[in-house]
Amino acid sequence: MKKIKESNRLFKSEIASLTEQAIQLLKADQKIKLLEIFFIIHSLKGLYIYHNKSNIKLKQMIKIEENLWIKIRRDGNNLSEEEKKSILLFFNQLRFEQQSVKQKNLKDLINQLELCCLILSQKFEKKISFQHFTPSLELANNITTGLSAILIHLLRNSLSHGFKYKVSGEIIVHSQVKNKKLLIYYSDNGKGYDNSKKSRQENSRNFFSGFGLGLQSAHYYSKKIKATLIRDTSCQQGCAFILSLPL
Repeated sequence: MKKIKESNRLFKSEIASLTEQAIQLLKADQKIKLLEIFFIIHSLKGLYIYHNKSNIKLKQMIKIEENLWIKIRRDGNNLSEEEKKSILLFFNQLRFEQQSVKQKNLKDLINQLELCCLILSQKFEKKISFQHFTPSLELANNITTGLSAILIHLLRNSLSHGFKYKVSGEIIVHSQVKNKKLLIYYSDNGKGYDNSKKSRQENSRNFFSGFGLGLQSAHYYSKKIKATLIRDTSCQQGCAFILSLPL
């Protein structure tokens, strides 16, 4: 048992070290050398295989490694700004997951959401700007996990439905602590809510039942963390939601 614990400790330590190296390289102003990132990814993959950590992160590493090797052989030794941000998202997620502390900061979560917006915007071939105001707030891991799931579902809903017929748009996430509650206001300026569908109820209990899986999932995760998620009916353009979480 002691050997297993020591092995896991060393694994996490090595992963953390390599992840920080990659993040510092990707955040640097100068152009990134592909080979440096390639060898970090290659080392991470080796660690995951050696420690028998066969999961979705290993599959992502293999895919990134293959794409980087193709690019090295074909295009030279530099990353574009879009490629840099895409790989940075992966390393930020890896660092976020490897953190062993009992609490994580809300700012880190929203920064990841911003990167997700960039990647998904490219996937959907949209130009979506992401604006946010986020206070520094430490939250329990299970809370940040739930918040992340909720916001990702709202983000995907905006990109796949709200901006379905638009090539550009804006998403705003504003967070504040008020009366011992965390309030997160999420809005987009997409096509908005279809008021002609009368089967959808306006109250917070039944509203989400008339929508697709994404919004229903967001509502499900809000209940898991004992938060409330409602649509802001005062929004004049696009769609807006208010998440309230007791602290």
